[in-house]
Amino acid sequence: MMTQDVQSQSSGQTVSVSDVHAHVLTAVKEAFPELVTVEDYTELPDSGDFPCPVPAFLLTMPSFAHSADTGAERLLVTLDFEARVFGGSTGEGKERAIRDLVAKLALFIDGNRFGLSMQGARFVKACVDTAFPKFASLSPWLLTFQVSICIRSDGEEFVTPDTVFLSMAPEIGLKHLDKYTKVYPVEE
Repeated sequence: MMTQDVQSQSSGQTVSVSDVHAHVLTAVKEAFPELVTVEDYTELPDSGDFPCPVPAFLLTMPSFAHSADTGAERLLVTLDFEARVFGGSTGEGKERAIRDLVAKLALFIDGNRFGLSMQGARFVKACVDTAFPKFASLSPWLLTFQVSICIRSDGEEFVTPDTVFLSMAPEIGLKHLDKYTKVYPVEE
């Protein structure tokens, strides 16, 4: 399992949360020129007009969680992303148009590494977004996806490990390091 979750970072490059945000936004902008607004957001207003031109893709990362111990002073975490997609279509068929756009976005995001040395993103769910009833006329959708990266013990930057080990249950964990076999990079 660990070989699927953690990739080699032998080049010495690091991947930060900011890198992931920036690369997702850039990739979506390039792949979906029909989106007028593609940006980060922290919150949408409860009153007033919609704050940006539509169609819009607004990205946030509301949480991240522990995924697995790596045994290498690094913690594998799962970054939970939410993208709110607001449509720009009007009239008959606007609901189908936004569904088609969200489906294309989900397909684009799933497995995408966004040009970074990390595991590909995992599409989780897309659904009608009812969090902002004031903007219901824009056919809002919420698209969620996850990205796994490693945080180093210094807590400042996220990286992927350069070495991966494998063991079999029940002899796993730090107490059984002598039972592990190095699987990446491959020993010659």
